[in-house]
Amino acid sequence: MGTLVVVGVDGSSMSLTAVEAAAAAAVLRGAQLRVVHAQVPIKPRYVVPDPAARALVHEAAIHTRRTAPEVTVTTAVVTGDVVHVLEVESQAADLIVVGSRGMGGLKGLLLGSTPLSLAARSHCPVMTVREVHRPSAGGGPVVLGIDPRRHRSQVDMKPAAHVTPALRRPVGGEAAAGRGRG
Repeated sequence: MGTLVVVGVDGSSMSLTAVEAAAAAAVLRGAQLRVVHAQVPIKPRYVVPDPAARALVHEAAIHTRRTAPEVTVTTAVVTGDVVHVLEVESQAADLIVVGSRGMGGLKGLLLGSTPLSLAARSHCPVMTVREVHRPSAGGGPVVLGIDPRRHRSQVDMKPAAHVTPALRRPVGGEAAAGRGRG
């Protein structure tokens, strides 16, 4: 199938921003895009199909086709806990994209519980989108965190290096090793 970018959508304003960023990432990788919405069951083993969920992923796919017509888009509404659904999706993905804040109630947090939990459990890199995504020729700031215990033999900076020139230069000093905090 080639490469795959998965984007999680929840109907929040940040969702379409995440879709735009995921579409741009899919274009850069020559990848397909899968738009996924996790439908949390009302009770265990009791799922009421929500037509709004199907409409949500359909609208995200239409938005992608308008902004990145060269990207092949598929959609899915999957029953289950959001983090679990996206963790399972990450097993076949090269990148998972989510918004930094969703429909949760704690608006003051810098990072929501879903991207935070997903970053710890994902089987592929996670891109968390914090604001309106506007690609520029010069790139922008990128933060890359790697757990060398899990990914030592899998780390390949080449795909990321073409996204922004900042990744082409090594970060030196103790701060890069996590020891430079006062």
